[in-house]
This record gives sequence, C-alpha cells and structure tokens, in this order.
Amino acid sequence: MFNSKLERLRAFLSEQFGKEPVNIAFSGGLDSRFLAHACDYLGLKVRLFHISGPHLSLQETKDAERWAKNHDFPLEVLVQNPLKVPEVKCNLRTRCFHCKKGLFSFLLTRVNKLCDGTNHSDLECYRPGIRALKELNVLSPLAEAGLSKTEIRTIGKEIGLDNFNQVSKPCLLTRFPYNFEITTEQINSIEKIEQRIQEILGEVSPEIPFRVREIGEPYLAVHIPESHRASLSDSLIRKIEHAGSLEAASGKALKIVFLPVLSGYFDHLSGINKEG
Repeated sequence: MFNSKLERLRAFLSEQFGKEPVNIAFSGGLDSRFLAHACDYLGLKVRLFHISGPHLSLQETKDAERWAKNHDFPLEVLVQNPLKVPEVKCNLRTRCFHCKKGLFSFLLTRVNKLCDGTNHSDLECYRPGIRALKELNVLSPLAEAGLSKTEIRTIGKEIGLDNFNQVSKPCLLTRFPYNFEITTEQINSIEKIEQRIQEILGEVSPEIPFRVREIGEPYLAVHIPESHRASLSDSLIRKIEHAGSLEAASGKALKIVFLPVLSGYFDHLSGINKEG
C-alpha cells in the first residue's frame, strides 16, 4: 500500500510539473518536509518557498532554513504579515481562509504552479484554509495520493526522512480565541513564553507537547495533554508557571491546564471541528 501511494504521488507530480522543479510552500513542518524529501527520493527536483512573519516563530524559520540547507534544497524565504488582513487580525472563525488566501496569492505571483503539504487526514478536519487553496488551484499532492498523517510518518521512516515523528506546531495565530483582535506584541509574547517553556522541558521531557493560549481569563493557559500529567512534578509545574509569567508582556500569570486533547481547543469551544 505504501509503495503504491508513493507511485501515485510520483505520477501526480510528474503529470503536473513534468521535468520542471516541484514548487513547494514550505513551513518546515512534517508534511512539507516529507513532500520535499519524497520528491527527492522519487528523482524529482524541488524548489522551496517559506513565508516568515508574526504567524511563525523565528525558531521555525531558522529550522526550515537549516533543514533545506542540510539537504541541498533551494529555499527562498519571503516575509509577509498576515495581520494586515482585517479578517485575520480580528481572528474570525474564517481566519485561516483569509490568511492562506493572502499568503498563497503572494506566492503565486512568483510561480504559476504551487504545492502545499495538506495530507488526506487534514480533509477530515475543520480547515477553512483548504477552501482558499482550492480557490487558488494550489495542488495538494499528499492528499491527492491518499496519504494520511500516520502513513506519512511510516513511509517517511522507510525512505529515510529525519525526525519523522515531528510533532505538529500550528501557527501562532491559533493561540487566541475567535473574535479576539490580535497584535504583533501579543504574538511575540506568546512566542517567547513557549520558547522559555521548551527550554525548561528540554532539560527533562522535551517530547511533551504544549500550547500557550490566551483564553480570556486573568491568566494565560499552558495547555498540556492529560496523558503527560505524570511526567510533570509539582516543582517542575511551578518552575514553568513562574518562568513563563516573567516573559508575559501582558503581566498575566501562567497556569498549567491539562486537557484530554491538545489540538482544536477554540474550535471545540465553538462546537466545530479542530484546528491546532
């Protein structure tokens, strides 16, 4: 099944790009890394395009640049600010649609055909950004080949993709409730807090996933899956809450909150599917 899906991927890309390089919108996450690596494995040339801005942490951009360089993939880094789009800044439920529409429209001024890393599993979730991709005729080869997230990890391991268990890290705009006006300062503050928490966890349990979220309370929530509760001692919890509070530009304290499911917090509150 895995080889047949790789063949479907190769056939789709060859039909779309012929002998020209496959243009990939590259975040540096698992899906876009897998797509680039699979293209190389299948003998196809690639060109990567990464958009940096307040929606991504500086570390994510550095990691994307480092990975592309280490694997000899040509990468163009471009800068855009999605917060200039009113529907994004006000964080409407359709924020992802407007954000993707703006960013990918910008990329399509540089190339006439573009791929993204949407996989087949994403089609089962609430992802308004996918509608923007369809309207712009952006190609989603992983979804076209029927590759699920689990298969991407499994096949990635088989074909030599490094860090095939890379955890998902949705953009920083997902840290705020809907209909909440987002500022660059708030995003930067959450980025710094998450970086500090990652430094602390890196000393003991770097694999623990978490999100720092503005939830409209007197504190910022540090959401961690319930399944990792046993990994955090009381002293470590206090250390995280104290260190993170020092980084909070809002002056709010931090509070660790354990959740059954980490992703899709605001969508669950709104009674819709999940989104980071």
